[in-house]
Amino acid sequence: MAGKSKKKIGALRVGLVGAGWAAWVFLVLAMVSFHVSDRTNLTSAPVYYGVQVQVRNWCGPVGAKLSFLIFDNLGPGAVVLPLALGAILLVWTLGRGVTQMTFRLMGAAVLLVAISALAHLTNLGAALPAGPGGLLGVATGHLLRGWFHLIGSMIVLILAVLVGVLLAADEIVLAIPGAFRRGWKKVPAEEVLSVTGNTAVAMGGGILGIFRGITARWNKRSTITRSSKPESVGSRGATVATTTEVSPPALLSENAGRAEAVAIAAGTPPPDPQPIPIRKPKPKVVEPTLPFKPAPPQKQDLGNYRLPGLDLLEEAEPSKTDGQEQLVRQKAEVLRGCLESFGIDGRVVAIDTGPVVTLYELELAPGIKSSQVGALAKDIARALMSPPVRVIDNIPGKNTMGIEVPNLDKERVRLKELMQLSSQAIERMALPMCLGKDASGNPLIEDLTTMPHILIAGTTGSGKSVCINSIIMTFLLTQRPDHVKMIMVDPKMVEMQDYRQIPHLMSPIIDDMSKAESVLEWATQKMDERYETLSEAGVRHIRQFNRLTREQILERFNPSTPEEETRIPFHMPYIVIIIDELADLMMTSKEVEGHIVRIAQKARAVGIHLILATQRPEAQVVTGLIKSNMPGRICFQVRSRLDSRIMLDQSGGELLLGQGDLLMLRPTGGGLMRGQGTFVDDAETKRVCSFITQIAQPEFHPELMQLGAPSSLTDEEKDPMFDDAVRVVLETRRGSVSLLQRRLTIGYSRASRLIDQMRAMGIVGAYKGSQASDVTMTVEEWDSFKAAQDQDKSSSANEESADVPPHES
Repeated sequence: MAGKSKKKIGALRVGLVGAGWAAWVFLVLAMVSFHVSDRTNLTSAPVYYGVQVQVRNWCGPVGAKLSFLIFDNLGPGAVVLPLALGAILLVWTLGRGVTQMTFRLMGAAVLLVAISALAHLTNLGAALPAGPGGLLGVATGHLLRGWFHLIGSMIVLILAVLVGVLLAADEIVLAIPGAFRRGWKKVPAEEVLSVTGNTAVAMGGGILGIFRGITARWNKRSTITRSSKPESVGSRGATVATTTEVSPPALLSENAGRAEAVAIAAGTPPPDPQPIPIRKPKPKVVEPTLPFKPAPPQKQDLGNYRLPGLDLLEEAEPSKTDGQEQLVRQKAEVLRGCLESFGIDGRVVAIDTGPVVTLYELELAPGIKSSQVGALAKDIARALMSPPVRVIDNIPGKNTMGIEVPNLDKERVRLKELMQLSSQAIERMALPMCLGKDASGNPLIEDLTTMPHILIAGTTGSGKSVCINSIIMTFLLTQRPDHVKMIMVDPKMVEMQDYRQIPHLMSPIIDDMSKAESVLEWATQKMDERYETLSEAGVRHIRQFNRLTREQILERFNPSTPEEETRIPFHMPYIVIIIDELADLMMTSKEVEGHIVRIAQKARAVGIHLILATQRPEAQVVTGLIKSNMPGRICFQVRSRLDSRIMLDQSGGELLLGQGDLLMLRPTGGGLMRGQGTFVDDAETKRVCSFITQIAQPEFHPELMQLGAPSSLTDEEKDPMFDDAVRVVLETRRGSVSLLQRRLTIGYSRASRLIDQMRAMGIVGAYKGSQASDVTMTVEEWDSFKAAQDQDKSSSANEESADVPPHES
């Protein structure tokens, strides 16, 4: 029954859509062939008298009457009707729904009224009985002319036309500039013969680009179940302006100034005290200009690659700081009273309210040490009935100190909001990272190339893994696969599995720490190779090298043979190595620290960067050499003051609140910066990764695929059934002797010997008693190893044959 009802509904829908198209064609033909003289003929000889009426309309008297009623009442703006109806029918025909129908109909209505009123005021259009603008245009024109006169009315109506177009067809309007750019870039230079030809080709490419963009948007909506929301950021109350200067290419410079604070009198308050200023930042919401301009593709054809849109991310949640002004003022009074009770003369001069903490700026009387306030941190927290507070001895650029008090309600920072607020700053960065918001509520966005490496620490649940995910997501949303490549080391085997199919990967996600050490060794070799390439090209930085054209690179390298030309890299992508647990890696080999230090010291200029994270910031893990070469550090909540001192060279990390609360140490100095980390949930990650994998697939680096390759066995040592046994073990992912006995019908001794040979070659892990051994290699890695082994054998055979002297006859 359900199937029959569905078939009936489908047939009814097809019939309704077909009838709608037929009515639309009739309406369009009637309106296109409208003629004013048809009204006289219809009046002199009504159609229902049976008299043959002579009309010019293609649809006869009925079409003539219908078109006359439409134009006479609505004016020339009635052309909007068939356009709107046709667009709705087209969407329904494609099996999709019209998003935001109310707003689009409102836009069409505004456009209709504005066009008719303009026709009336300019006296352009057909000579209708009511005037060129029809009855609607006459009424609207008279009303506006009485209020704004002729020029003002024209300006108002032109603005109304623009507003109507944006409301009715915003996606088409926004797709036009990018479509024209794409259409222009796709035209080969040799085909463009003149300026006129340039213009024609660009317009043609732009029109095709518009339809491609619209189709892509529809396809993207069909894969996303949730409805798309307008990308707007609500006003945030009681948030604060930027107080920290950020060196270029950092951001958040629009709120650099601070207002002069009004003092609260110390001691007995006056009858009418002046209110403490609570700074409320007014961030300039910039429409996201994504996709950003990426580097040109290198090897794989990424001409159709599109950066994911922000509609794949969750909207920002309403700010919880609204309406807290009275509460923070009350706490300021409590703070002043608490200091007075301990004999400290000070006053609160300003309040900064952020997403997690509220900063109270305190001005002390002459002769009072800041250490006296720092010793009262626990007493202040008890008086304010809050979690532990953090005392800042000195605020840079001011004669005040700060007391950070946790808010009762935390604000969740979303990635979409950060990218909307800082799209222009992100465009100027090579590897932007949306880390969150600072204590004043302003976006905290950094460029990895200026860090140039990051050390992250935090206990379980503090937000460390979410921070790494937000960094990776920022790369995926802003960078093409030919601009940045990533190597991910995930010993937990669960944190980064959502990214296993993205095209930005240089190798499969590594969960074997012994292989991770080989990756670092490979990175040092790649660093030396890139330095040699930069030296031969005569440049000092990867950014300068990537700006060179192919002709300039060939001129500088001057290859003598085609083989030499194929070895020249014409583009160098950035390489980011992300290691989720540094402690496990440090225990694998003594050389790990040397590799990390060497990369941190030298790899910045060649575009290789490290992101290291650990739950155990101990002295054996975060050594002095690693700390001195990685000045960019992010500390989430840690267990003890000692861990905080190891990470930040001072205490404070143990007082953080968890769940994204962080302290950041920039390489540019300026002291510690407190902030709230970006929250990225699993649904956002899966949507973005699914979008990317539909466009491009990963292409792993052959050198990385060979890392940790097994040692070879001679043909005499290898069992004849060795290859078959390896295939069984790799496909089942079980290094079991009994499994080989059943699958290959062999005895226990031979199956055990095969497992031992696999263990010697590194295919399976250590012996685990009655349990099956772990399989440390994939089928793809084994195939690549076999192919390389066969190639080595063939090349060796060719060399031996070349060394044999010719036979003397």
